[in-house]
Amino acid sequence: MFSKTTKILAIVFVAILALAVVAYTRAKHRPLQPRGPVSIEARLFPTRAKLRILSRRLKLTDDQIAQVRTLGQSFRTDVQPGIQAAIAARQAFKADAVNTDEARLRADVDSITQANKQILNSEVTFWLGFKKMLTPDQQQKLLKQLGDTQEAGE
Repeated sequence: MFSKTTKILAIVFVAILALAVVAYTRAKHRPLQPRGPVSIEARLFPTRAKLRILSRRLKLTDDQIAQVRTLGQSFRTDVQPGIQAAIAARQAFKADAVNTDEARLRADVDSITQANKQILNSEVTFWLGFKKMLTPDQQQKLLKQLGDTQEAGE
């Protein structure tokens, strides 16, 4: 009835379709963060991709999306000095690592810690502002989403 080539092509097509369905299903239900151990910075840092996903999942209004964009812009402005300080502190630590001067290395570690603290403070400020603009229902969805993310990521 069907030629051998047609049967093989049909099988290959069905296999590709099955793989596409599996990939779509996994992508649709994936958490916001990658699986496995993740640093606190990676979990909190509000990337544009994470915010787009959250906007869709929380069903934000246009006004809320505009507020998120404003918050994101102010976050990027606030966090930039901390990022630059962290980069400089890590470079200084790497340069001083060949030294055996303990006081200098400890000072470099303190600089890294202060820069990371500044970055985390900016992130917390962003997320507090983000939570304030949500409705109570959206806040519950956000907490559920973050809980699902932590269970999947840790």
